[in-house]
Amino acid sequence: MTKQDLFFRIFGEGKPLVILHGILGSSDQWIGIGKILAQFYKVIIPDLPNHGRSFHINALDYKTISEIISDFLKELSLDSYILLGHSWGGKMAMQIAVDYPENIEKLIIEDISLNTYPLSDEHKEWIEAIQKTDLASLSDFKNAEKEIGKYVHSQEQISLLLKNITKSDKHLKWKSNTEYIISDFYEVRKAIEINNHISTPTLLLRAENSSYVSMENIQEMRKKFLNLHVQTVPGSTHWIHSSNMLYFVKSIFDFISKD
Repeated sequence: MTKQDLFFRIFGEGKPLVILHGILGSSDQWIGIGKILAQFYKVIIPDLPNHGRSFHINALDYKTISEIISDFLKELSLDSYILLGHSWGGKMAMQIAVDYPENIEKLIIEDISLNTYPLSDEHKEWIEAIQKTDLASLSDFKNAEKEIGKYVHSQEQISLLLKNITKSDKHLKWKSNTEYIISDFYEVRKAIEINNHISTPTLLLRAENSSYVSMENIQEMRKKFLNLHVQTVPGSTHWIHSSNMLYFVKSIFDFISKD
């Protein structure tokens, strides 16, 4: 894979800060924060494989995708960078820290742990909506929102799925490789295996109103991450970067600037 195969956005100049979005996410969702962070850093936000405008492959496993991302960053001549990942992207960031620790100056993980996750009610709603929403019969996003709303109850989740839709001719279609993603969703939920210890300075941002990171999860992570800092973000959902953006951005600035 070459860097031309991954769609990506770059904002600003300076120390490289790479952002990895979550499952069914894209760089689009990070433009606002990317521009804020770009006042101080060179912010690089790729659409990960099977997402957004990037290529589709029949792979979601962390080893394969982390290798693609690492090669992409090498082609951008990034020998050292700060790596930030949300949810699935956070697990991907941990996998890169396992496989390519020499390149990561600091690691920021947003509301995810290294553990295996069960198939949640939220995930089941996503899968049902993707399987049962006939986009080819729809011509506008308002109708798509109405259809998805039959299966997904959270407006936050509905908005996430709508970001994965694009218009083709007179009809709508899935932009991301949704069919493959839901067929291989177990790979998304799997644990990151860490046989050694990671000494990279690491910030774990835990959402106050989310069940993704328990105290037991944190205890497990402390066994593997020797330099782990944990912050619980008040009033935030799993999408900390949108539900408490100011706290999120300040936490990143403070962590990166700390010696």
